[in-house]
Amino acid sequence: MKNYRELGYFLQVLLLCSMISPATGEELRIGTNADWDAWQRPGNAIEISRGKAAPRFVRRNIDAVANAGDFGGGIRAAGSNGGDAGNLIDGSLSSFWAPDWDDDTENMYVEVDLGRVVSARRVILRLREDGPPLELFQVLLSNGERFFDSAGLPLPSIVRYSDRVRYSFNEQRELVIEYDLKPLQFIRIEVDLPTVGAGISSIAAEAVGDNISLGMRERGGQVEDRWHRTGRCAGKS
Repeated sequence: MKNYRELGYFLQVLLLCSMISPATGEELRIGTNADWDAWQRPGNAIEISRGKAAPRFVRRNIDAVANAGDFGGGIRAAGSNGGDAGNLIDGSLSSFWAPDWDDDTENMYVEVDLGRVVSARRVILRLREDGPPLELFQVLLSNGERFFDSAGLPLPSIVRYSDRVRYSFNEQRELVIEYDLKPLQFIRIEVDLPTVGAGISSIAAEAVGDNISLGMRERGGQVEDRWHRTGRCAGKS
């Protein structure tokens, strides 16, 4: 009985203290455009939409093609039927791209730019269902490396494709290229033999997640250059 009485006294004292000294917390109130402009935000770590601020999330297991446009990517080039090239990345399997079958085969290509480098698990091509599968073609993959001129300057208009996968007499509608987490930015498809009625509905690049290095300095982060600081490469003695 004594224990219950002591507990009651304790609760009364606690309630009285909370009434005398109410708990307070810090808050940030922004009411005008000038307030927003004066707020020193940590780069792109914060998303502001319709008067609300929220942290920008880093996603896992993404399709790097789906939001390539957010990073300045998209269709980089199309040698034939460029008006339909966007069908490859519109997220719909009912639309498709196919070259003009009357064009020269050297013009039967399309390139997709992911807009940034990602660690890719695999690249997936889905071919048009209403028609024969594309038979002879090749898929070229690049990490974004450029060629250099005689002065050692990069040539931004020329992409170096380091990996190539060839398909001969293909009969599949879904093609998967395992990429083993290698860096990837550009995907190029070259048609080697016209297949009238065939087409490619979509391209997907399954990646580990968002590239967290993008905007890192703007968010207050930094890259430690251990080579210049210690005179040797990080991880090596």
